[in-house]
Amino acid sequence: MAVSVKDLRYRTGQVLKSLSRGAKPVITYRGYAVARIIPLTLSERKSFSDIGFGMWKDRPDLKDVSKWLDEQRKPRFER
Repeated sequence: MAVSVKDLRYRTGQVLKSLSRGAKPVITYRGYAVARIIPLTLSERKSFSDIGFGMWKDRPDLKDVSKWLDEQRKPRFER
């Protein structure tokens, strides 16, 4: 099954459903195959961890997330 990058962007749910049916879609970009999506094995699913969540929990500057976001969104230069 070939899926263009545009189809992957707009029809991700359908592509993932095809994975559950055993398909291994090939991603194409401008007509050329660039990648293949394969499902995780059962052992990979069990060992998969959400490694990114909480990785900055001990940073002192992120204790107040709203304040940190406001600081990040400020303009760099005053005019």
